[in-house]
Amino acid sequence: MTQIQWRNTGLALITIAGSVLLAIASLREELNELFLNQLPKNWAPITAGAGMLIIIVGICCFLYSLKPPKTPVVYRYDKALGRELPLIYELAVSYFGPEISSLQTMQRWHKINNSIFFVVFREKYKRFRYERLIVGYFCGIPLKENAIEDIENESVTGAHIPEHFIAATPSECVAVYIGGIAANFRARPQLLSFINTEYVTNGKWAKTFYTRPINDDGKRIAKAMSFQTIDPAMDGQLNIIYKYQYEPPRPVTVP
Repeated sequence: MTQIQWRNTGLALITIAGSVLLAIASLREELNELFLNQLPKNWAPITAGAGMLIIIVGICCFLYSLKPPKTPVVYRYDKALGRELPLIYELAVSYFGPEISSLQTMQRWHKINNSIFFVVFREKYKRFRYERLIVGYFCGIPLKENAIEDIENESVTGAHIPEHFIAATPSECVAVYIGGIAANFRARPQLLSFINTEYVTNGKWAKTFYTRPINDDGKRIAKAMSFQTIDPAMDGQLNIIYKYQYEPPRPVTVP
């Protein structure tokens, strides 16, 4: 039921039970005479007790209607702060195992470009204090031109991209390597939307993207984002490079 329905139910129960109790108090003798004293001797206390119980239930319904409504959980994303990198590292290890970039590597990357790591979070306000509860993250590494050959021939993996391959600004960037992507079950459906918004559709960094799925979930995400293997014969395989070339939608002209 809605809060209004809970409130109306509570008020109705209180009104009905109150009316019954009032009738018992003021018309007890008249009711006995009306029914020729055929009512049980203890009918009044029993009816009064039932009335009080109904009033208590009505008060509970009314108080429940005053409870603040639940607000839907809204997930957002933002650039990771330096102090949040250890938490991202722990999340990555829990999802992908220890064969990932070390925390020290992540921190060096972050110093070069603070747009590499993003946290997925939900907001929480408690006693005038704001908190963002991190439930996931995603990683996109902007690449310079000198990185492309090594990425495509897989002599360098995403976990060990050298610092001199990382673009510090959009003007240096020719491609983005999509790295770790992880979130809890509820936030997971929005991950693709966040990645598309940050890296793909805004056109800020590049139109060429690489990734290297290491499990079936990563492959599913790559396919959902229209990534394809560089070698078509290797389509569907894990631990190989997938590539995606973004083509902005062409404007429709009406004749």
